[in-house]
Amino acid sequence: MYTPVYTPVHFPLRYVLRPSRRVLRTLWGAHAAAALPWLFLWRQPWWMLAALLLIAASLRTSLRAERARAGVEMLCHETGEWSAPALGVAHETRVLPEHLADFGAVLWMRWRSDTGHAHAALFCPDHFADAEAWRRFRLWYLHKSAPRAIRERLEEAEAQ
Repeated sequence: MYTPVYTPVHFPLRYVLRPSRRVLRTLWGAHAAAALPWLFLWRQPWWMLAALLLIAASLRTSLRAERARAGVEMLCHETGEWSAPALGVAHETRVLPEHLADFGAVLWMRWRSDTGHAHAALFCPDHFADAEAWRRFRLWYLHKSAPRAIRERLEEAEAQ
């Protein structure tokens, strides 16, 4: 019989992210699907070439952004805030996500930086070193970050 080993949680939780193979495959598939209809314009080669170049540039940018996650350190704080310098969140600045969505196999966060720019990140299980890190990240999200974001939005709505 398997008995799970529970270790105490010490904040801030520190995660080192890596590129997700699942996301990389999805990017390739989505861009291939976008390129397929343009191949039927072989009688209008300039349109076909322009569209395929735009799709190739989009794919290159997307793959580069996903590969840039290699070695990114993310800190999840007990207050529900988090920081990740390489994702546009300053190390000293703690950011509370504006929008949170947990789809089970992926977790989506959207936030605003100090400069007011909007950012977003998608997290998958293979962004983390092991299944335990993914589990702890989701638990932090469900019990620390999401309730605080909801509470602050409700307080803001009541104030208006």
